[in-house]
Amino acid sequence: MAAMADTELSPALRADVGELDVLLASSNISTMTAAQADEVRLRHIRAAVAWHIERNEGYRRFCAGRGFSADQLRRTEDLGRVPLLPAALFKRGAAVVASVPADTAVLDTTSSGTQGTVSVVPRDDLTLNRFSRCSSWGRWRPGTSGSPT
Repeated sequence: MAAMADTELSPALRADVGELDVLLASSNISTMTAAQADEVRLRHIRAAVAWHIERNEGYRRFCAGRGFSADQLRRTEDLGRVPLLPAALFKRGAAVVASVPADTAVLDTTSSGTQGTVSVVPRDDLTLNRFSRCSSWGRWRPGTSGSPT
């Protein structure tokens, strides 16, 4: 992985922000082979699913009821096994789908509600910063404004 990260980042800074943040900030991310991209995708999706299962009681029960655990994600072909929450749950309010305490969510993003009910997805600061970095690919650098610290 080190070959894909910008060389200007110190090893200590890389450890502080994490591999995903380094990749999002890297101008070299587009040079990954398909196999490297698949490996990174699988590892980070598996970690994200495990994170949500650990922190969201409703999602934990939802996954358990389907006999699913993040450990079952061993190959990219397994990603289709991740249980997806029904859209109706997002219409019941942020508390139903949140994996972070309400006081850490900095923004509830909403759908347009064209079907009559607005969907709500709470977003924490780290998620919003990552969204921002993805939309300005390669311009953000860890340790600058918006950096997860």
